[in-house]
Amino acid sequence: MDETTFKILETLSENIGHEMSIKQLTEEIQRVHGSAHYANIYDKVQQMSKDKMISLDKAGNTYRISLNFYDYWIVDILTQMEIIKKQKMLGAYPRILQLLSNVENIAAAMPSISSISAIRPIKYEAVNRLELLVLIRDGIPSDAEEASRISVDYSVRLMQHGGGTKIDSLVLRESEIGPMLSTKEKTPAKEMIGDKLVFVGAQNFWRIIKDAIEEGLWVRAESQETIPSKTNDLVLGHNMARLGYKEMGRTVKPGEDYCVEFVVAAMMARGQARLVEAVPVILSNWKPNYNVLFFLAKKFRLLEMFMAVLEAVSIVLPQHKRNALDLIRVLKDMQIEPAMTLNANSIGEKIRLYRQTG
Repeated sequence: MDETTFKILETLSENIGHEMSIKQLTEEIQRVHGSAHYANIYDKVQQMSKDKMISLDKAGNTYRISLNFYDYWIVDILTQMEIIKKQKMLGAYPRILQLLSNVENIAAAMPSISSISAIRPIKYEAVNRLELLVLIRDGIPSDAEEASRISVDYSVRLMQHGGGTKIDSLVLRESEIGPMLSTKEKTPAKEMIGDKLVFVGAQNFWRIIKDAIEEGLWVRAESQETIPSKTNDLVLGHNMARLGYKEMGRTVKPGEDYCVEFVVAAMMARGQARLVEAVPVILSNWKPNYNVLFFLAKKFRLLEMFMAVLEAVSIVLPQHKRNALDLIRVLKDMQIEPAMTLNANSIGEKIRLYRQTG
Protein backbone atom coordinates (compact mmCIF):
# COMPACT_ATOMS: atom_id res chain seq x y z
CA MET A 1 0.00 0.00 0.00
CA ASP A 2 1.56 3.31 -1.06
CA GLU A 3 1.69 6.31 1.28
CA THR A 4 -1.03 8.38 -0.41
CA THR A 5 -3.47 5.46 -0.47
CA PHE A 6 -2.79 4.86 3.23
CA LYS A 7 -3.45 8.50 4.15
CA ILE A 8 -6.71 8.58 2.18
CA LEU A 9 -7.96 5.34 3.74
CA GLU A 10 -6.92 6.47 7.22
CA THR A 11 -8.75 9.79 6.83
CA LEU A 12 -11.93 8.26 5.43
CA SER A 13 -11.95 5.51 8.07
CA GLU A 14 -11.77 8.11 10.84
CA ASN A 15 -14.74 9.96 9.32
CA ILE A 16 -17.16 7.10 8.61
CA GLY A 17 -20.60 8.40 7.72
CA HIS A 18 -19.24 11.78 6.62
CA GLU A 19 -18.81 12.15 2.88
CA MET A 20 -15.84 14.36 2.00
CA SER A 21 -14.93 16.38 -1.07
CA ILE A 22 -11.43 16.04 -2.51
CA LYS A 23 -10.68 19.51 -1.15
CA GLN A 24 -11.81 18.53 2.35
CA LEU A 25 -9.90 15.27 2.13
CA THR A 26 -6.73 17.12 1.11
CA GLU A 27 -7.12 19.67 3.92
CA GLU A 28 -7.63 16.95 6.53
CA ILE A 29 -4.59 14.97 5.35
CA GLN A 30 -2.54 18.18 5.46
CA ARG A 31 -3.77 18.94 8.99
CA VAL A 32 -2.83 15.49 10.28
CA HIS A 33 0.33 14.76 8.28
CA GLY A 34 1.69 18.23 7.60
CA SER A 35 1.56 18.14 3.81
CA ALA A 36 -0.80 17.13 1.00
CA HIS A 37 -1.15 18.11 -2.66
CA TYR A 38 -4.59 18.40 -4.22
CA ALA A 39 -3.46 17.07 -7.63
CA ASN A 40 -1.90 13.96 -6.08
CA ILE A 41 -4.97 13.29 -3.94
CA TYR A 42 -7.25 13.83 -6.94
CA ASP A 43 -5.35 11.32 -9.11
CA LYS A 44 -5.17 8.74 -6.33
CA VAL A 45 -8.89 9.09 -5.54
CA GLN A 46 -9.73 8.39 -9.19
CA GLN A 47 -7.57 5.26 -9.15
CA MET A 48 -8.98 4.04 -5.83
CA SER A 49 -12.49 4.50 -7.23
CA LYS A 50 -11.60 2.30 -10.20
CA ASP A 51 -10.23 -0.28 -7.75
CA LYS A 52 -13.56 -0.08 -5.85
CA MET A 53 -11.94 0.89 -2.53
CA ILE A 54 -13.99 4.08 -2.38
CA SER A 55 -17.23 5.47 -3.76
CA LEU A 56 -17.39 8.72 -5.73
CA ASP A 57 -20.71 10.54 -5.99
CA LYS A 58 -20.95 13.59 -8.23
CA ALA A 59 -22.43 16.60 -6.42
CA GLY A 60 -22.48 19.67 -8.66
CA ASN A 61 -18.90 20.54 -9.52
CA THR A 62 -17.35 18.29 -6.91
CA TYR A 63 -17.23 14.68 -5.76
CA ARG A 64 -18.38 13.23 -2.45
CA ILE A 65 -16.01 10.49 -1.32
CA SER A 66 -16.64 7.61 1.09
CA LEU A 67 -15.32 4.12 1.77
CA ASN A 68 -16.97 1.42 -0.34
CA PHE A 69 -18.09 -1.10 2.26
CA TYR A 70 -19.89 -3.10 -0.43
CA ASP A 71 -16.60 -4.21 -1.95
CA TYR A 72 -15.53 -7.72 -0.97
CA TRP A 73 -11.94 -6.69 -0.26
CA ILE A 74 -12.61 -3.62 1.89
CA VAL A 75 -12.18 -5.47 5.20
CA ASP A 76 -8.76 -6.80 4.17
CA ILE A 77 -7.73 -3.39 2.82
CA LEU A 78 -8.68 -1.63 6.05
CA THR A 79 -6.97 -4.34 8.08
CA GLN A 80 -3.78 -3.68 6.13
CA MET A 81 -4.23 0.03 6.78
CA GLU A 82 -4.50 -0.64 10.55
CA ILE A 83 -1.26 -2.66 10.49
CA ILE A 84 0.60 0.19 8.76
CA LYS A 85 -0.97 2.71 11.15
CA LYS A 86 0.14 0.57 14.09
CA GLN A 87 3.72 0.35 12.79
CA LYS A 88 3.92 4.12 12.28
CA MET A 89 2.35 5.03 15.60
CA LEU A 90 4.21 2.59 17.80
CA GLY A 91 7.50 3.49 16.18
CA ALA A 92 6.93 7.13 17.12
CA TYR A 93 5.42 6.50 20.57
CA PRO A 94 7.33 3.70 22.36
CA ARG A 95 5.36 4.11 25.62
CA ILE A 96 2.12 3.29 23.76
CA LEU A 97 3.93 0.22 22.37
CA GLN A 98 4.61 -1.08 25.88
CA LEU A 99 1.01 -0.56 27.03
CA LEU A 100 -0.55 -2.14 23.95
CA SER A 101 1.89 -5.04 24.10
CA ASN A 102 0.63 -5.80 27.61
CA VAL A 103 -2.98 -5.66 26.40
CA GLU A 104 -2.19 -7.99 23.48
CA ASN A 105 -0.73 -10.53 25.90
CA ILE A 106 -3.99 -10.43 27.88
CA ALA A 107 -6.09 -10.81 24.72
CA ALA A 108 -4.06 -13.83 23.58
CA ALA A 109 -5.27 -15.76 26.62
CA MET A 110 -8.93 -14.81 26.04
CA PRO A 111 -10.36 -16.36 22.84
CA SER A 112 -13.73 -14.70 23.49
CA ILE A 113 -12.24 -11.31 22.57
CA SER A 114 -13.07 -10.24 19.02
CA SER A 115 -11.15 -6.96 18.79
CA ILE A 116 -9.51 -4.26 20.90
CA SER A 117 -9.07 -0.65 19.84
CA ALA A 118 -7.07 2.13 21.48
CA ILE A 119 -9.12 5.33 21.39
CA ARG A 120 -7.44 8.69 20.65
CA PRO A 121 -4.11 7.00 21.42
CA ILE A 122 -1.81 9.95 20.68
CA LYS A 123 -3.98 12.52 22.45
CA TYR A 124 -4.34 10.35 25.55
CA GLU A 125 -0.69 9.29 25.59
CA ALA A 126 0.21 12.91 26.29
CA VAL A 127 -1.84 12.84 29.51
CA ASN A 128 -0.84 9.31 30.55
CA ARG A 129 -4.17 7.69 29.69
CA LEU A 130 -5.26 4.67 27.69
CA GLU A 131 -8.84 4.15 26.57
CA LEU A 132 -9.94 0.84 25.08
CA LEU A 133 -12.96 -0.43 23.16
CA VAL A 134 -13.14 -4.20 23.67
CA LEU A 135 -15.57 -6.25 21.59
CA ILE A 136 -16.57 -9.73 22.80
CA ARG A 137 -17.59 -12.36 20.27
CA ASP A 138 -21.29 -13.11 19.89
CA GLY A 139 -22.52 -16.62 20.54
CA ILE A 140 -20.36 -17.49 23.52
CA PRO A 141 -22.15 -18.77 26.67
CA SER A 142 -23.26 -16.04 29.07
CA ASP A 143 -20.99 -17.32 31.84
CA ALA A 144 -17.99 -17.18 29.49
CA GLU A 145 -18.98 -13.68 28.43
CA GLU A 146 -19.20 -12.54 32.03
CA ALA A 147 -15.86 -14.20 32.78
CA SER A 148 -14.34 -12.25 29.87
CA ARG A 149 -15.67 -8.96 31.20
CA ILE A 150 -14.35 -9.69 34.68
CA SER A 151 -10.96 -10.79 33.31
CA VAL A 152 -10.61 -7.64 31.20
CA ASP A 153 -11.48 -5.44 34.18
CA TYR A 154 -9.14 -7.32 36.52
CA SER A 155 -6.28 -7.29 33.99
CA VAL A 156 -6.70 -3.57 33.39
CA ARG A 157 -6.52 -2.90 37.12
CA LEU A 158 -3.34 -4.99 37.37
CA MET A 159 -1.79 -3.01 34.51
CA GLN A 160 -2.66 0.27 36.23
CA HIS A 161 -1.17 -0.79 39.55
CA GLY A 162 2.12 1.02 39.98
CA GLY A 163 2.22 2.10 36.34
CA GLY A 164 0.63 5.50 36.72
CA THR A 165 -1.42 5.17 33.51
CA LYS A 166 -5.18 5.64 33.83
CA ILE A 167 -6.89 2.94 31.76
CA ASP A 168 -10.60 2.93 30.92
CA SER A 169 -12.18 0.11 28.90
CA LEU A 170 -15.65 -0.22 27.39
CA VAL A 171 -16.55 -3.89 26.91
CA LEU A 172 -19.38 -4.68 24.47
CA ARG A 173 -20.67 -7.69 22.56
CA GLU A 174 -20.21 -7.52 18.79
CA SER A 175 -23.97 -7.24 18.30
CA GLU A 176 -24.28 -4.33 20.73
CA ILE A 177 -22.13 -1.85 18.86
CA GLY A 178 -24.13 -1.63 15.58
CA PRO A 179 -27.29 -0.14 17.16
CA MET A 180 -25.13 2.26 19.21
CA LEU A 181 -23.44 3.49 16.04
CA SER A 182 -26.60 3.90 13.96
CA THR A 183 -28.93 5.59 16.46
CA LYS A 184 -29.65 9.30 16.04
CA GLU A 185 -28.65 9.81 19.67
CA LYS A 186 -25.19 10.87 20.78
CA THR A 187 -23.44 7.73 22.11
CA PRO A 188 -19.95 6.86 23.39
CA ALA A 189 -19.56 4.25 20.64
CA LYS A 190 -19.84 6.89 17.90
CA GLU A 191 -17.06 8.84 19.57
CA MET A 192 -14.80 5.76 19.73
CA ILE A 193 -14.70 4.59 16.09
CA GLY A 194 -13.06 7.66 14.57
CA ASP A 195 -9.66 8.49 16.04
CA LYS A 196 -8.63 4.97 17.05
CA LEU A 197 -6.13 2.21 16.42
CA VAL A 198 -7.51 -1.33 16.10
CA PHE A 199 -4.47 -3.24 17.34
CA VAL A 200 -6.13 -6.61 18.11
CA GLY A 201 -8.58 -8.25 15.69
CA ALA A 202 -8.70 -5.48 13.07
CA GLN A 203 -10.31 -7.82 10.56
CA ASN A 204 -13.10 -8.65 13.03
CA PHE A 205 -13.68 -4.97 13.79
CA TRP A 206 -14.02 -3.93 10.16
CA ARG A 207 -16.16 -6.97 9.37
CA ILE A 208 -18.63 -5.80 12.04
CA ILE A 209 -18.70 -2.30 10.53
CA LYS A 210 -19.15 -3.69 7.02
CA ASP A 211 -21.97 -6.01 8.13
CA ALA A 212 -23.78 -3.15 9.87
CA ILE A 213 -23.60 -0.92 6.80
CA GLU A 214 -24.69 -3.73 4.48
CA GLU A 215 -27.69 -4.28 6.76
CA GLY A 216 -28.73 -0.68 6.09
CA LEU A 217 -27.56 0.85 9.38
CA TRP A 218 -26.24 4.41 9.12
CA VAL A 219 -22.89 4.18 10.87
CA ARG A 220 -21.45 7.57 11.72
CA ALA A 221 -18.31 8.51 13.66
CA GLU A 222 -18.28 11.62 15.84
CA SER A 223 -15.04 13.47 16.57
CA GLN A 224 -16.32 15.68 19.39
CA GLU A 225 -15.91 14.04 22.79
CA THR A 226 -18.87 14.47 25.15
CA ILE A 227 -17.94 15.56 28.68
CA PRO A 228 -20.93 14.92 31.00
CA SER A 229 -20.00 17.70 33.42
CA LYS A 230 -20.03 20.20 30.54
CA THR A 231 -23.51 19.29 29.29
CA ASN A 232 -25.46 22.54 29.39
CA ASP A 233 -28.72 22.82 31.33
CA LEU A 234 -30.95 23.19 28.26
CA VAL A 235 -29.58 20.01 26.64
CA LEU A 236 -29.85 18.14 29.94
CA GLY A 237 -33.41 19.36 30.51
CA HIS A 238 -34.45 18.38 27.00
CA ASN A 239 -33.07 14.87 27.39
CA MET A 240 -34.45 14.31 30.89
CA ALA A 241 -37.91 15.28 29.61
CA ARG A 242 -37.47 13.12 26.50
CA LEU A 243 -36.64 10.16 28.74
CA GLY A 244 -39.69 10.72 30.92
CA TYR A 245 -38.63 13.06 33.73
CA LYS A 246 -39.56 16.74 33.65
CA GLU A 247 -38.52 18.88 36.59
CA MET A 248 -40.80 21.54 37.95
CA GLY A 249 -39.65 25.00 36.87
CA ARG A 250 -37.09 23.73 34.35
CA THR A 251 -37.41 25.19 30.86
CA VAL A 252 -37.53 22.50 28.19
CA LYS A 253 -36.44 23.41 24.68
CA PRO A 254 -35.57 21.20 21.70
CA GLY A 255 -31.95 20.07 21.66
CA GLU A 256 -29.59 17.29 20.61
CA ASP A 257 -30.64 13.82 21.72
CA TYR A 258 -28.27 11.98 24.06
CA CYS A 259 -28.38 8.27 24.84
CA VAL A 260 -29.70 7.39 28.29
CA GLU A 261 -26.19 6.53 29.52
CA PHE A 262 -24.85 10.00 28.67
CA VAL A 263 -27.90 11.61 30.32
CA VAL A 264 -27.39 9.60 33.52
CA ALA A 265 -23.68 10.50 33.56
CA ALA A 266 -24.51 14.20 33.12
CA MET A 267 -27.02 14.03 35.97
CA MET A 268 -24.51 12.34 38.27
CA ALA A 269 -21.81 14.84 37.28
CA ARG A 270 -23.94 17.68 38.68
CA GLY A 271 -23.57 16.15 42.13
CA GLN A 272 -27.00 17.44 43.18
CA ALA A 273 -29.07 15.04 45.28
CA ARG A 274 -32.34 15.88 43.49
CA LEU A 275 -30.82 15.05 40.10
CA VAL A 276 -29.10 11.90 41.33
CA GLU A 277 -32.38 10.72 42.89
CA ALA A 278 -34.07 11.27 39.51
CA VAL A 279 -31.75 8.75 37.83
CA PRO A 280 -33.62 5.62 39.04
CA VAL A 281 -36.88 7.28 37.98
CA ILE A 282 -35.57 7.60 34.42
CA LEU A 283 -34.10 4.08 34.50
CA SER A 284 -37.51 2.70 35.51
CA ASN A 285 -38.65 3.35 31.92
CA TRP A 286 -35.41 2.54 30.11
CA LYS A 287 -33.01 -0.37 29.92
CA PRO A 288 -29.52 1.13 29.85
CA ASN A 289 -26.35 -0.71 28.96
CA TYR A 290 -24.74 -1.04 32.38
CA ASN A 291 -21.31 -1.66 30.87
CA VAL A 292 -21.54 1.75 29.19
CA LEU A 293 -22.70 3.34 32.46
CA PHE A 294 -19.77 1.79 34.32
CA PHE A 295 -17.33 2.94 31.63
CA LEU A 296 -18.60 6.54 31.77
CA ALA A 297 -18.61 6.59 35.57
CA LYS A 298 -15.02 5.34 35.68
CA LYS A 299 -13.77 7.55 32.87
CA PHE A 300 -15.23 10.74 34.33
CA ARG A 301 -14.55 9.89 38.00
CA LEU A 302 -18.19 9.42 38.97
CA LEU A 303 -17.86 5.99 40.58
CA GLU A 304 -18.86 7.14 44.09
CA MET A 305 -22.00 8.76 42.71
CA PHE A 306 -22.66 5.70 40.55
CA MET A 307 -22.40 3.48 43.62
CA ALA A 308 -25.11 5.56 45.32
CA VAL A 309 -27.35 5.19 42.26
CA LEU A 310 -26.77 1.43 42.04
CA GLU A 311 -27.66 0.91 45.70
CA ALA A 312 -30.98 2.70 45.14
CA VAL A 313 -31.64 0.88 41.86
CA SER A 314 -31.11 -2.50 43.52
CA ILE A 315 -33.95 -1.64 45.92
CA VAL A 316 -36.53 0.19 43.78
CA LEU A 317 -36.08 -1.47 40.37
CA PRO A 318 -36.33 -5.29 40.62
CA GLN A 319 -35.85 -5.66 36.87
CA HIS A 320 -32.43 -3.98 37.18
CA LYS A 321 -31.39 -5.63 40.45
CA ARG A 322 -29.02 -8.24 39.01
CA ASN A 323 -27.11 -5.66 36.94
CA ALA A 324 -26.92 -3.33 39.92
CA LEU A 325 -25.69 -5.98 42.35
CA ASP A 326 -23.08 -7.27 39.90
CA LEU A 327 -21.61 -3.78 39.56
CA ILE A 328 -21.87 -3.08 43.28
CA ARG A 329 -19.63 -6.10 43.84
CA VAL A 330 -17.13 -4.78 41.31
CA LEU A 331 -17.12 -1.33 42.93
CA LYS A 332 -16.67 -2.81 46.39
CA ASP A 333 -13.67 -4.74 45.09
CA MET A 334 -12.33 -1.37 43.92
CA GLN A 335 -13.00 -0.02 47.45
CA ILE A 336 -15.51 2.55 46.17
CA GLU A 337 -17.89 4.04 48.75
CA PRO A 338 -21.20 5.74 47.81
CA ALA A 339 -21.06 9.54 47.65
CA MET A 340 -24.45 9.77 49.35
CA THR A 341 -27.37 7.67 50.52
CA LEU A 342 -30.43 8.11 48.36
CA ASN A 343 -33.94 7.94 49.81
CA ALA A 344 -35.36 4.75 48.28
CA ASN A 345 -38.88 5.44 49.61
CA SER A 346 -38.95 8.90 48.03
CA ILE A 347 -37.63 7.52 44.74
CA GLY A 348 -40.24 4.74 44.79
CA GLU A 349 -42.99 7.34 45.25
CA LYS A 350 -41.70 9.37 42.32
CA ILE A 351 -41.62 6.28 40.11
CA ARG A 352 -45.24 5.46 40.99
CA LEU A 353 -46.28 9.10 40.44
CA TYR A 354 -44.65 9.31 37.00
CA ARG A 355 -46.21 6.00 35.97
CA GLN A 356 -49.67 7.24 36.97
CA THR A 357 -49.28 10.60 35.19
CA GLY A 358 -47.42 9.17 32.18
